[in-house]
Amino acid sequence: MKILVLYSSYMGNTKQLAEQIVEQIPEAEIQGVVFGRWRIFPHLIGIRGGNYPILDLTEYDLIYAGGPVWMERPAPGFSRLLKNLDLEGKQIKCFSRAGSGHAKLVTEKLEKLASEKKFELVKSVIISGKDTSETVEEKIKDLIAS
Repeated sequence: MKILVLYSSYMGNTKQLAEQIVEQIPEAEIQGVVFGRWRIFPHLIGIRGGNYPILDLTEYDLIYAGGPVWMERPAPGFSRLLKNLDLEGKQIKCFSRAGSGHAKLVTEKLEKLASEKKFELVKSVIISGKDTSETVEEKIKDLIAS
């Protein structure tokens, strides 16, 4: 089974989570983008430019996809990353990083995107900035085990 851990991160928090997943699944490949502080404002005002990875995913059986949460929804960079990829028929496990812990609409939005892009959303976990390292580890293990 070929596995990819894919992420979109603004400040590097989601990248750290992706790296933790790869530590648990050493055979997995990792690919992503960190925008940095200077890119946040353009996304807030609706300018959606940026270098999003466009990958050939045909060889991957399972994809872990992660991104930040803004205003209880997947951040624009995370949504755009998923929308730009051919995910049809793929199994996707999502991990989202919510700074405040509020992420009520994330799973709903990811389920809608799964329906539109015709991929299977196997599992979705929300990791809060308030979670302890033990809680984060438990959530990652739960994501991998599902």
